[in-house]
Amino acid sequence: MAKSETENLQTARLGINIVAVYALPDSHLRLVYEDGAEYTLDFRAIVARGGVMAALRDDAVFSRVRVAHDGIAIEFPGEIDFCADALRMDAEAQEKSRS
Repeated sequence: MAKSETENLQTARLGINIVAVYALPDSHLRLVYEDGAEYTLDFRAIVARGGVMAALRDDAVFSRVRVAHDGIAIEFPGEIDFCADALRMDAEAQEKSRS
């Protein structure tokens, strides 16, 4: 079965590294990808999961986010990391739901 045009476009955007990440107020992140795309990602639901994510409730920890693994991920202290592709898909889904 052939992929839809939307699936093809989304697949084409995967594998693009993050070049910058910024912690924003209220558990939001600003992600900048090497293709110039920028997204604001609401991270509140992830932080609210608790467990290992509970550390991210502390603004001092959340604000120390950085680009990791040559741009294929972001990382918070405590080796909490997230894949660039998954973050982009989440950010695009959030943007679509806000439209």
